[in-house]
Amino acid sequence: MRLTGSRGAGPLLAILLLAGSLSCNQSDVLFPPNGSLRLQVLDSGLVLQSSSQPGFQVTAWLIESATAEVEGLGSFDFLQGKAPCAYVDNVLLLDDLIRNCGGSGLVLATGPGSATVHLLVSSMEARRVIQPVLLPDVDDDGDGLVNRYDNCPLIRNPAQEDSDGNGVGDACSVSDPVAGVLPDSDGDGFPDVLDNCRYVPNADQADAARGADLIGDACEQFTSVELPEGQLSLSFPAQFSVNSSGIAVLIVDFNDRTALSCDPALTRCRIDPTAVQFSVRGG
Repeated sequence: MRLTGSRGAGPLLAILLLAGSLSCNQSDVLFPPNGSLRLQVLDSGLVLQSSSQPGFQVTAWLIESATAEVEGLGSFDFLQGKAPCAYVDNVLLLDDLIRNCGGSGLVLATGPGSATVHLLVSSMEARRVIQPVLLPDVDDDGDGLVNRYDNCPLIRNPAQEDSDGNGVGDACSVSDPVAGVLPDSDGDGFPDVLDNCRYVPNADQADAARGADLIGDACEQFTSVELPEGQLSLSFPAQFSVNSSGIAVLIVDFNDRTALSCDPALTRCRIDPTAVQFSVRGG
């Protein structure tokens, strides 16, 4: 469950996938036990394909261990001996570290407490879509109009037909019997809101190369993140308070916009362990 606030409203596809994915075995994610202490790992820097600032849509980790030394109780294993766990944070999907890895939260007596959280990561991967940089005075599709004046900057349409006058050319629009005319930037027959490659034509919408992560194979870029000495060991002190009607969540945030540095071609990324953020929410 995403517990750090919204990173922007997801498109219709995310809503449909979420509605179809809820089942009984996810009830502990949506309604975890009150009075419990839980651990979440995420990347709050993820953005949608439609973001004006290109960025990553998915971050994946191989987590070797996730424990907490809880004052008065000793060591607690959030993964319940089921490590290593391959865990993915996806800007379009609702997920939870504990449910994904088959682990557990810790139900505590009410009141304040303290703990030291330990997380060991042996690999990390960042993924994004190919997103063209459309400079206003460049004619990317070669139709004689620069991007600032082109109603379909990625699809050649010198006549600039726009039947409904909505400012989006017919060449990069698709009709829907319910929603009406919708933008289709790459002209592959899938409206942008449902297209897993918004800017690269892929009529088959194939998405299997990285495990059905909602980024189409035709436009997915990914890189392994270099970890110090081949792994990343993090420890954080935590002060929290638990009550009978709330949940305290220990959050480890690998915000890629502050913790990662990558070359423009995304062939190499490094992580700064000191930039990984830790916080406590709820209680």
